[in-house]
Amino acid sequence: MIKVIKRNNIALGVAILMLATAATASTVTVNASATVDNAIDLTFTGDLGFGTIRANVGDAVNNCVGLVLDADPNVTTLAAASTETTFATNCTAPGTSDIISIDGAISRPEFTITGVPAFQVLTMSAPDDTELVLTGNPPNAAKFQLIDFSAFQTSGTPGAVTFGNSALTADNDGSVVFSIGAVLATDHEWTATLNNYQDSAYSGSFDVTVEY
Repeated sequence: MIKVIKRNNIALGVAILMLATAATASTVTVNASATVDNAIDLTFTGDLGFGTIRANVGDAVNNCVGLVLDADPNVTTLAAASTETTFATNCTAPGTSDIISIDGAISRPEFTITGVPAFQVLTMSAPDDTELVLTGNPPNAAKFQLIDFSAFQTSGTPGAVTFGNSALTADNDGSVVFSIGAVLATDHEWTATLNNYQDSAYSGSFDVTVEY
């Protein structure tokens, strides 16, 4: 009987040792990271050019007329802007103002977007109205208004673009090509001391913003 009891004690001790070995664990730490790059590669070539024109200022506040440079590259001439429908908030009557294209050498900036996801829908904001001024912007010199901007997507399915959400859609390679147009109008801020336009160049600039 004594020998049997000893063998049982030895067997119990081995079982406990095996259970303790099986519960051993090892832990490692793994780092995680993500890099955000929301930049859009937006480039352009060319300028917005209305060529050579004849122009005269009006004789009262908001007396002005304009020329439309369509954003569609297939449109090769300038059109007269309608004071009733196109930019009525700035020009309510022509008065003595006039603006005429005399050489037709128009140009449009062409914008290219690359590096966005395939078929990505983008939002484009309309540029703020701006002014084209005589070099040095001397006092009492008449200015031009650059207003009522328009856009035309030439890549993918070509067509006019409405500024705001879902304005542009990328191709399957993540690229978009579009052009910009606008209305060039005579000075609507008439005063008794306003000088007429001079035979010189008038210039200005505007911003184009695209996001998604």
